[in-house]
Parts: sequence; C-alpha cells; structure tokens
Amino acid sequence: MSVLRLFLFHFSSDYMKRIIVFLILILTSAVVTAQDLEEKLLNWMEANSKEQLSARLVQIKKKYTNSPTPIFLEAFLENDGARSVSLYKSLTEKYPKSKLAENAMIKVGQYHFMTESYFSARKFFEKFIDKYPKSKFIPKAKYFSALCLLASDNPKKAEKALKKYVRQIKEEPYHSLAQKELDILTGQKEAGDISESYNLQPEPVQQKSTLSDNGKYTIQVGAFSSQANAIRLKELMQEDTFQITIVPKIINNRKLYLVWVGSFTSQSAARSNGKNISERYGIKFRVVKK
Repeated sequence: MSVLRLFLFHFSSDYMKRIIVFLILILTSAVVTAQDLEEKLLNWMEANSKEQLSARLVQIKKKYTNSPTPIFLEAFLENDGARSVSLYKSLTEKYPKSKLAENAMIKVGQYHFMTESYFSARKFFEKFIDKYPKSKFIPKAKYFSALCLLASDNPKKAEKALKKYVRQIKEEPYHSLAQKELDILTGQKEAGDISESYNLQPEPVQQKSTLSDNGKYTIQVGAFSSQANAIRLKELMQEDTFQITIVPKIINNRKLYLVWVGSFTSQSAARSNGKNISERYGIKFRVVKK
C-alpha cells in the first residue's frame, strides 16, 4: 500500500508540475502577444495615413475585442477632441497596465493643457508620474506639469519645479526648454532664441499618403516670438500623422517662429485637414503658401 501511495504521489507531483509549467507558458505567451500587438499598432500608426488606419478600424475592433488596441486607434482617429479624450480615459481605466495606457494618459494631459485647463492637465501629468515612474514619457510629463504651474500664474511653485527638473532631467529637448523657461522666470534672459542649446532642424519623418513633397500649401497653427512656445506646440501635436515644422521668419521687422503642419498640393486639401486639426486640438489655423 505504501508503494502505491508513493507512486501516486510522484505521479500527481509530476502531473501538477507539467500543468503549472504549461499555464506559465500560456500566460507568458499571452503577455508577450499583448505587448507585441501594442508595439505593432504604434509602428503601424506611424507608417500609415489616417485614411489607411480608418479603413482597418472596424476589422481591428472585431478581431481584438478584449484589447486596448481598438480603443487607442479609435481615439487617435477621432477628430472631436473631447470624445478622443473620453476614449483615452476609458482605456487607462480598463487597461491600466497596458503600454498604451501610458501613451493615452499623456495625451489626456496634453489635451487639457492645449485647452488651457491647466489644473486638470497637471492632475493627469502628476498621476502619470506617480503611476508610471519608469516610463519613457516621464521627461515630458514632468516638463508639462511644471508648465501648468507657470501657466496658472504660480511663479514660485513653477520656479521650484523647474529648478528640480533641470537638475534631474537631462533628456532633450525638455532639459533646454525647462532651462529656458527658468531663465526667463528668474529674469536671467529674455524670451527669444534657444537654438544654441537645441537643434531645431525637423526630424526626418516618413511622408504619408495625404502629403506631397512638392506641396505649395501648408497649415499654420501658430506664430510665436518665443521659440520655446513654438517647440512646445510642436511637442503637443507630435502624435499627428503630419510632419510638423518650425520655420523662423522675419515679419514686420520681428523674428517669429511659425508652426507649419503638413504639405499639400491644393488649398482645399489643406483647409480640410486644418478643420480636422482645429476640431481635434481646439486651436485656430490658416492655410498659407510656403
């Protein structure tokens, strides 16, 4: 009887071990698959136009029903800024451990910043910093959190936050931008050019199907005397599928930094996309010749 019990014990032990190993492999595979899917989505979004992404949205919704992927894509494609933010928020609540949740929370904070809801923006940036301390978006989140204090007319707290930022964060362009804001705030420099500390050459990006290399028209979304403000707007709009360029120009004896979005062969195409950008970000635009 004792031999039988010993046999059954070893059999059961080996059997359970196999089950446990099998379950671990399945769970690990599921996690890897989810992470791979999210990474593929971001790469795919970067490489395709909004028209191409929209054409696949319904299919993705059907295929990935229990995934943050379709929510993120729908939010990205949504032209109504308020609805887009609502979708991003739902993603962060439903899938808080997803890599896409990090991206989504940053976008919620940026939307509130662009619509001048600085209290709400800072709340989301601070929540992000607390929740995702190792995220690659930490430099951006801390920078905009400090800017929210500055924009809310709280110079003492803003100065303290910016000083801490330049000590801790060395990533560009945020370090140079924060140092510039700090210098202006403490009266060491006037608002103006920061090109000595930050290279303004636009990053090489893949042109999407809605753009033309030889387009004569572009969408102007800002004209600033402060280069820092132009870069700030560019950073806020960086998720869009259009190339965003900062162009320095002398207008009426003043040096201005123009923020241009996209390159279009016709005014109507530029105007149509400008309306979408205006609805999405809540900012004014004009179509100009390059």
